[in-house]
Amino acid sequence: MNEIIDKACEFLIRKAQPKYDKKKCGRCATIVRESFDFALRKFIPRTESAKDYGPIYEKLGFVKVFSYPSVDKLLYKPEIGDLCIIQYEPHGHICLNTPKGWISDFRQIDMYGGIIRKKDPDFDIYRLT
Repeated sequence: MNEIIDKACEFLIRKAQPKYDKKKCGRCATIVRESFDFALRKFIPRTESAKDYGPIYEKLGFVKVFSYPSVDKLLYKPEIGDLCIIQYEPHGHICLNTPKGWISDFRQIDMYGGIIRKKDPDFDIYRLT
């Protein structure tokens, strides 16, 4: 694995809540961004919403490798370090696939992180090249 991805994963694994907690969660964009701030040793530009981070991560060297619904989601094969940005209103969701599974500000059971999976939202997967 890439050293940047290793450090970002370690950061998230240490900082994330063990499960979703309404009182402590709701900061996915912040915690994922902070993990890359830590890994890259620089501050990444902020956006208001998780769903708007795609272009920022592309400038950091991430490449969009998968996009749903343009490709059947059953064809997606997750890799450690994949960054998922889910498009739903109002702010979307962002998470990173770590050796401990998908993590945002909490350890998720899948990349959706909750009931949004029932809405079958669009999502993009980015990978650091």
